[in-house]
Amino acid sequence: MSSIIKRRIVAAGTVITALGALGAGTTGTASAQSVTPAALSCESGHLCMKVVGQLFPVSIPADRPYSFGKAVDVTEYVNNSDMGFCADANPNFGIKPGESYSLSVRTGVVSLSLHPTGEGCLG
Repeated sequence: MSSIIKRRIVAAGTVITALGALGAGTTGTASAQSVTPAALSCESGHLCMKVVGQLFPVSIPADRPYSFGKAVDVTEYVNNSDMGFCADANPNFGIKPGESYSLSVRTGVVSLSLHPTGEGCLG
């Protein structure tokens, strides 16, 4: 066997071993929806949001409105403050004080305005 073929066989074995270590191809009864991600860490008095494509969450002080500058998709948020927010998004939604959210994507978030309860933000 040539050395090129041997290297390719070794490389393929390495990939298969790595996939096995990650759990790919294994069977189980747990669905993806039953897996709960770790809670987003958020400083007191802030709203923290995990934005698709960004490595670190955005930490927003709860004493002023916030604009992303462009529409972003949010997969998780934690409101670690006593202030609510209204999100200008597609569709709009409210964020209540102390509320956490994860797993589904909130699309097209452009800006956040302060709102005492985070309710009544639709429209």
